Amino acid sequence: GKTVGIVGFGNIARQLVRLLSGFRVDILAYDPIVRPDESQYPVKAADSMEEVFSSSDIVSLHIPLNDSTREIVDQRLFDRMKEGAYFINTCRGGVVKEEDLIRALRSGRLRGAGLDVLAREEVLDMLREYMIPGDRSILISSHISSDLEGLCDDFYLIDRGTIVMHEETDVLLGNYGLLKVTEEQYRTLDTGRILRRKKESFGYSLLTDQKQFYQENMPGITMEKGSIDEVITMMIRGEEI
Repeated sequence: GKTVGIVGFGNIARQLVRLLSGFRVDILAYDPIVRPDESQYPVKAADSMEEVFSSSDIVSLHIPLNDSTREIVDQRLFDRMKEGAYFINTCRGGVVKEEDLIRALRSGRLRGAGLDVLAREEVLDMLREYMIPGDRSILISSHISSDLEGLCDDFYLIDRGTIVMHEETDVLLGNYGLLKVTEEQYRTLDTGRILRRKKESFGYSLLTDQKQFYQENMPGITMEKGSIDEVITMMIRGEEI
């Protein structure tokens, strides 16, 4: 019985419509260039962004960033949204006036937000302040891993709808490490604490969640910090032992 509003109706938005087909939702779509074809897609075409924001329980944004769209989503549109609605931005961060988004979250107008991009460092500070009460949550999948390392409490790696890894961010940054070993070193290594292995020209890169064990028991091995970028790369490209 919910209504999902889509602003921008390019290829990604059309794929979202396909994914939503398995849910019992109404889809309201608006594109400033080409009106969505109701005969081809299971959507109702809206006449304006204002109609989408005022009528939807969830709004998903899919528009390009240019001079005409910069900060086009601001307090004016957030004030039109239903109490307790959700806002999702998977396009460029600059299309949203993110200070106004934070205000909408703080006021309770929005129940939650999903952000794939963050435009400015000061917005991160606003998000940290917003999270201080402890009973609030924001879903962020930023292109910049330092955003996640400095802000998020939990890290999830999701593949095709399945959670393949969940770790507290502090644990990931403190306990995970990347070993660089030769083939000779690998043959004598205790691999019981290795999560992923990737073949390299020098031997192997190895991901562990117990780097202290190897630092204490094999001090001669090269160990690098397990950043979020490194963990993601190894979990995707590495092989299980």
